[in-house]
Amino acid sequence: MASGIGIHDDVKSAFKELLVHREHRGLILRVSSDMTLIEVDKILPVKEGVTPQEEYDSYASLLSESECRYFIYDFEYVASDVKKSRVVLICWTPETSHIKSKMMYASSKISLQGALDGIQTMVQATDTDEITYDAVKAVIQNSAVSY
Repeated sequence: MASGIGIHDDVKSAFKELLVHREHRGLILRVSSDMTLIEVDKILPVKEGVTPQEEYDSYASLLSESECRYFIYDFEYVASDVKKSRVVLICWTPETSHIKSKMMYASSKISLQGALDGIQTMVQATDTDEITYDAVKAVIQNSAVSY
């Protein structure tokens, strides 16, 4: 990785379970305290009996307003009356987080995306307005090039 941070094998395993087996809805990842690895912070199970927006909103609310995280999510939405989904990598670097942390996450996101084959869209977010369901859906629908 450009930042010198590796990816823990558990991240790759959990991502495969999300992508191939659809066992999870999403993952929240963090950089380890010694800043050597990206590791799993939370595995987000599929919720039954809720709308895609309710499910997304409940998981997006887990992101701290002061700590950076990577948020990988199997984002479901409807476009032209067709149900679709896209695997999204959100690089969450809130304004109130430490500058060193923001730099570490920003410099590692492309390498993380490259290591996890199957991420279709990337979103860089620094404010909660940028991670609302509608904001992420707009990025997906407006992006001419998928990641």
